[in-house]
Amino acid sequence: MGARAILAAVRSAEKRVQKASETFPIYVGLLADLTIVMGEQAKSAMDRTYDLVNDALACCRSRTPEENKELASAIRKPLIKKATYHGATLGPDAAKEGPDAAKELGLPVADADLDGQEWKTIWALWTRYFSVGVWPEGRLGVYEGELASQIIEYAS
Repeated sequence: MGARAILAAVRSAEKRVQKASETFPIYVGLLADLTIVMGEQAKSAMDRTYDLVNDALACCRSRTPEENKELASAIRKPLIKKATYHGATLGPDAAKEGPDAAKELGLPVADADLDGQEWKTIWALWTRYFSVGVWPEGRLGVYEGELASQIIEYAS
């Protein structure tokens, strides 16, 4: 269960119990698997979301800090506030059209040439990663740098 779902469940239960206190035992049972620590972790995760977005955008050396700040503001609504799950993305169609299009948000969008060298390189890397046992198939993580690949083995 994600942080947003945990917080929503607790808020909903609190409101319903305030309206009808006799429902308290029902909600205690429904939320019995949640602990105060889980609730605090969920709050912390939601609070950190914006900082993580800012940190990730700052990794791009070609944008100024002001451009990163503007981009962070633009992507908050579609990728954080309106997202229904943690892995929310903007697909290729939404990236080019629609109210929350990636281009409108300032994100770089380019169609992949399925016969081009870049696409072939992406698939060559994916095949390599798969063959050496990269997660989720194995316990390795690969990080591509400007000069070399870094392969890291994770403990199981």
